[in-house]
Amino acid sequence: MENGILQSNLKLAGSDDLLAQKQFEIMLNSSNNRINNELSSIKIMINKLNEDIHEIKRQLSENASRARAAEPVPAASESAKKAVEKAGGELILLGNK
Repeated sequence: MENGILQSNLKLAGSDDLLAQKQFEIMLNSSNNRINNELSSIKIMINKLNEDIHEIKRQLSENASRARAAEPVPAASESAKKAVEKAGGELILLGNK
């Protein structure tokens, strides 16, 4: 009879261990799924930020190109013109023909 009680207690203890193991596996899977979802969200945000950075760089490059194209050709100052005249040379303005 004692042998039967011991076996019964061992079976209960074994089922408790199995239940605890299953609960742990479920918690672990749930945690892994949550972490994977968070990582996916972070990857999406990083990709969006990279796209935004690329767009900003493109706009800055375009603005710099426009600014260089719109810059007026600097005219010679009056003192430079007088210095050239005194030296007897001609004043040639770059950009003007």
